[in-house]
Amino acid sequence: MPEKKTTTTTLLQQQQQQQQAAFCGEAVIAEFESLTRDAAAVQRDTLRRILGDNATAEYLRCRGLAGRTDAASFRACVPLATHADIEPYITRIADGDTSALLTANPITSISLSSGTTQGKRKYLPFNQELVKSTMQIYRTSYAFRNRYAHVHTCMSSHPTSSPIDDAPTTGTMNAGRSPWRTARRCSSSTAAASSPPRAG
Repeated sequence: MPEKKTTTTTLLQQQQQQQQAAFCGEAVIAEFESLTRDAAAVQRDTLRRILGDNATAEYLRCRGLAGRTDAASFRACVPLATHADIEPYITRIADGDTSALLTANPITSISLSSGTTQGKRKYLPFNQELVKSTMQIYRTSYAFRNRYAHVHTCMSSHPTSSPIDDAPTTGTMNAGRSPWRTARRCSSSTAAASSPPRAG
C-alpha cells in the first residue's frame, strides 16, 4: 500500500504543539470528571453525533442505517466488526479512493499498528476528527499520570504532611481522604514536567 504523505505521527505532533502552551492538567481532569458524571448520556450523544456526521459513508449506508442515529437502530443494523471486515475499505482508501467510504470526512493519513494483535500489523485510517480524539485521550491520560506522579513525589518528600494514615504512596484512597490535597500543598519544583507527552 502506498504511504500517505502526511503521517499520523506528524498530525498528532502538530496538534500537540498547538495545545501545549494552554495545557493545564487539572482543567483536563475537571472536564473529564464533569463528562463522566453521566457517562451513559455522553455515550448516547457521542453515538448520535458520529452516526449523524457519517451518515453518507458507504460503510453505514450499505448496512441500511438510512441516516438513523439512535442506539437501537445502530445495534440492529451494524454488526460487530473486526479489522478484516473493514480492510477492503482501507485498501481502497490507500489506493487513492477519496469517496466517503468509512467516514464522511476525508481520511488524511494511514498508520501502521505494532502488530501485537494476531501477530499481524494492520493499517489504521485517520481523519482530523480521529486525530483530535486521539490527542484528547493522550492529554487526559497524561493529566492523570502527572497527578499521580506528583502525589507520589510529594508523599515521599513530605511524609509527615500526608493526610493519609498508613496508606501506600501510590495515590490510593484511605478513609475517604484525597491524596491530591498533599499534592496541592507541595512545591511546584517537585512536580513532574507539565507539558503533554510527545506523540509517536
